[in-house]
Amino acid sequence: AAWGFDAYGQVSDVPTGNDFVAIAAGTNTAYALRADGSIVAWGDDAQGQVSSVPTGGGFTALASSGGTVFALRSTAVPEPSGLIAGGLAATILGAAGLRRRRRA
Repeated sequence: AAWGFDAYGQVSDVPTGNDFVAIAAGTNTAYALRADGSIVAWGDDAQGQVSSVPTGGGFTALASSGGTVFALRSTAVPEPSGLIAGGLAATILGAAGLRRRRRA
């Protein structure tokens, strides 16, 4: 259920179903994590908060701040990390997550 400001469909476009296990909200955008590990988003899409949601499953947690969303994936992924970012901070997070490897 959602209520309050609805200028971008944050209230009127809430997805239906009963398989949600977590939610997160940003500025004018909302996110829900389904039991199968997939992510649903709705609301303002000015910076791709809705249209660039990662597809597939395996996600276990969501966090959001302003126009940025973070999703934690439980499956192994290539370095630098299993953390997926969307919105305004995707470039910053990608650069911060890079590591230098030491040569043996």
